[in-house]
Amino acid sequence: MNKITVESKIPPYIPLQLNTDYLEFCNADYLCIKEPGGFVMIPDNYNDALNPDNTLVNHVRQLITDLELYELNTDECYWYLSVKKGFINPRQYQTKDEWHIDGFLRDDYNFIWSNALPTLLAPGKFELTPNRYTSLNEYVDQVKEVVPSEVNKLYYLDRECVHKPMVNESDDVVVRTFFKLTITKRLFESKGNAWNYLIPHIKATKERTNFV
Repeated sequence: MNKITVESKIPPYIPLQLNTDYLEFCNADYLCIKEPGGFVMIPDNYNDALNPDNTLVNHVRQLITDLELYELNTDECYWYLSVKKGFINPRQYQTKDEWHIDGFLRDDYNFIWSNALPTLLAPGKFELTPNRYTSLNEYVDQVKEVVPSEVNKLYYLDRECVHKPMVNESDDVVVRTFFKLTITKRLFESKGNAWNYLIPHIKATKERTNFV
């Protein structure tokens, strides 16, 4: 199979301070907070960390405007919120230790934020098989440079941004909060995705793969 070339770059960002002290410990994947033509609806147990005035959502809208992402019609899309807050033990990761691209070969738009152990970025060119499964084994040998992102900044990861989580290299337990907002025209239906009682008719019904 012919390979494609992607050019991973350091992603753009805007500063964002969120108070997550009272956010519950959780691991929620792809909670639908907006359906096409609808309004953003965030459950109270997450909304406390995102207020006042839906701070995360407003900053995402601001970043979309700043980057002039005119092709993205957010009103016609689903919005999915992933929330992870937990203890990260020494020499451990919050998620799987692998280089990857969010939305690889998809028309997804992803925005991430964290308050500790910021995401690692790998700028440079990568030759990848145009298959989301096979390509996961092709990143590691092509990483030439690793640049840590920064905490308390909202990043836009385009569909060529190679990245992975940071390991806790300290001898102390770290409490890390991570948000990802995914905007897409696709309906995510995999079992195990978080359910939003404010949009009750969107439920996960399909058997889960490695992806959404």
